[in-house]
Amino acid sequence: MSKFQASEEEIGRLKARVQVLEDREAVASKEVMVESDTLKKKKLQEQIDAQVARELE
Repeated sequence: MSKFQASEEEIGRLKARVQVLEDREAVASKEVMVESDTLKKKKLQEQIDAQVARELE
């Protein structure tokens, strides 16, 4: 195997690894967005519930 071929194979492996890491990062950032969104919705729902409770008193 020539030095050039070895370099090309190494580049191919590194590109594949980068793709895996980018995909993993994309999934992680989506999870953070969903979690953040869920916390906002929960807080908003608590505020709505408190307002409704005050109106019912």
